[in-house]
Amino acid sequence: MTRDTESWVKQAEKEVHACLNYGNVLHDKMPTSKELELTYGHGDLSDHIAYMRRFAAALDELAEALESQDDSVDELAFVLQVYQVPSGLWAGRLMSGAEQIGGCAECVSAEAVAYEARQSGIIPDRVEILETAPATEVEEWHARLPSIER
Repeated sequence: MTRDTESWVKQAEKEVHACLNYGNVLHDKMPTSKELELTYGHGDLSDHIAYMRRFAAALDELAEALESQDDSVDELAFVLQVYQVPSGLWAGRLMSGAEQIGGCAECVSAEAVAYEARQSGIIPDRVEILETAPATEVEEWHARLPSIER
């Protein structure tokens, strides 16, 4: 199962709105404006860099949420499915339709999987967070576990 897209979009919009209301982002709050001004000084640059990364991540999350809501997306799009494995870590697999064409190593968070995928050159059309690991992943995990005899 994938995330509820309507609540995902609302949550992503909320984060973008929170970023827009940050003290050093100036905008006229008009829906047709399209202009933002980010003011920063050299004395507090490290704080602003962290904010810029948060804002960029919020916009990226909103774009992914809106994309997942779009019914016109091509079925053969590249989809990064992110899921939690039995060890508690997160992994990902790149899908084209029903075919798995790649995978990502296990990471400490779902966001880290998507980040590592992009860093390696995998640019998915969308990212899906699965509520459960695919059945094949669970089967492989159990096959790797040593048996314990008493």
